[in-house]
Amino acid sequence: LLATKLGIRPCHDRDDLDQALTIIAESKTFAMDMGRINGRYFAIDAVIGNIPPVVLAPESNISRHMGVLSHLTPFVQSMGTRATFYRFMEETEGFCKLASSIFVTNARGVGAGTGNAVQELSDGYLYLCILNPLKLSDYGRIAYRFGAWYLSGIVDGDIPLTIRKIRKVRIESERPQPAMVDGEIWGTTPVDIDLVPGAV
Repeated sequence: LLATKLGIRPCHDRDDLDQALTIIAESKTFAMDMGRINGRYFAIDAVIGNIPPVVLAPESNISRHMGVLSHLTPFVQSMGTRATFYRFMEETEGFCKLASSIFVTNARGVGAGTGNAVQELSDGYLYLCILNPLKLSDYGRIAYRFGAWYLSGIVDGDIPLTIRKIRKVRIESERPQPAMVDGEIWGTTPVDIDLVPGAV
């Protein structure tokens, strides 16, 4: 995902290594922001709620052979999991919201969002993305949008998503929810997330 933001082909297109190496060899550098969740740094995102089990559930050998389809069964199972009531406390305000999953991303153009790649990796903000599907059709739109983004890099379709620019947030939930940091499970809520500008 980070490579994609830097202009290198997505991880499921591994053939054109020469192009990737050329991009790297051009040595264009910039100061990239990082996020930090409960003390652990992340380059791309921290995800809380129903999404971590969907991403991590398929066995690695199944995931290698079936790609995005290996996540279909856990995604369908997640539809039966009720949304959770969350409390968000930013630097100067707090609010509560019902949500299925929460993404705190370094760039909106990852997964659920839209955005401008490298510019957003160094803009001095993180993006709080709150996903709350309420109907079966909402899940269908989410599945379509994720599939289109994963397979073609195109972000298409409207989904129940709220996006806010943040620099710091504390997230609490009515019951502990799993957190995933750059693809690895990393504890549960509550979590404290902040921006480390120009860290890399």
